[in-house]
Amino acid sequence: MTFQGNDNASKLKVSKPLAGLSRLQLEQFKEKAEQRGVVYLSRVPPYMKPEKLRSLLAKYGDLNRIYLVPEDKVLHKKRVSTGGNRRQKYTEGWIEFEDKQVAKRVAKRLNTTQIGGRKRDYYHDDIWNLKYLKGFKWDHLTEKIAYENRIRDQKLRMEIAQAKKENEAYLERVDQSKQYEMMDARKADKKKMDKDVEQNPMQQVRRTFYQKLPMDSKHKQSLGDKDLEKVFVASKKEEKTPYCVESDNSLRVLQIIFVG
Repeated sequence: MTFQGNDNASKLKVSKPLAGLSRLQLEQFKEKAEQRGVVYLSRVPPYMKPEKLRSLLAKYGDLNRIYLVPEDKVLHKKRVSTGGNRRQKYTEGWIEFEDKQVAKRVAKRLNTTQIGGRKRDYYHDDIWNLKYLKGFKWDHLTEKIAYENRIRDQKLRMEIAQAKKENEAYLERVDQSKQYEMMDARKADKKKMDKDVEQNPMQQVRRTFYQKLPMDSKHKQSLGDKDLEKVFVASKKEEKTPYCVESDNSLRVLQIIFVG
């Protein structure tokens, strides 16, 4: 596999999966891990990085791993916003020595003493705060960190659920408030209407009826002319024939017009 478009690109070899440790190698690894010791640093000097801490303690013994806990992001942001130092700070840490006897001796010797070094060094006058943790292994630290992460995630989920519950309760109260406002508005309108009716009883509406619009006089006149025309036509036909059905119809029309 190579990278295209790069003259300095080299071929990447796919690494083979690591083989499992033999029983002898596993026992040697456990024995070596048992020989290690962990020192707890309760207070990290301001803005001291893990590299600087390693360089200061490496002269006392062989170091393996160092873990420093960074400060809270909220505190860092607040300090930067107020014009403070932007550098990362750490609150506490753990240092693993290859030999637990060396770790015990270093913690006992350096605890509550000056860091020292050159006088112009930034950490010359700072104080060590070290304690050897008897029986404490690095695996315990990883378990502790994992446990704290689980607790933090659980706390975060609980806070999110609580915030969601409070938000739903707030929206429900808003809806109830709107309903109460609508009810009060309807009551106010009804009260105002009742007051107007008391002042003027004729304004009270009993019932509402819907009826067809009446016909105007022109429409009545046009209908009357058409009916009369039918009567005259029918009377002429009656003169020609002694009796027919149309004459009978004309009589009915005359009755409708003149009798009602």
